[in-house]
Amino acid sequence: MALHPLIIDVDVVKEHGHNGWFLEPSGWFRIHHKEPESREANEFLIKSLAEKLHLSHSHITIIHGVEERIKRIKIGKDITREELIAVLEAQEIKK
Repeated sequence: MALHPLIIDVDVVKEHGHNGWFLEPSGWFRIHHKEPESREANEFLIKSLAEKLHLSHSHITIIHGVEERIKRIKIGKDITREELIAVLEAQEIKK
């Protein structure tokens, strides 16, 4: 069976006391970090996804936006977007 990785966009925003994952009206995921455009934020993002999905860090790849606030992430696991939302317990943001 072939692996069908999931690709998502994540907006890493400046931390303002919010924790957890959010789902923006645009369809992007959002997570908070004190330094959104830093290597530390990238490591935090990969670690957070890997832990929630019970994957090795090597299965999570930033394929675009390494030095930007908005990042495109490839998750090397057969998982649907809906399953990911449930696993992350992402709260939907209403406009």
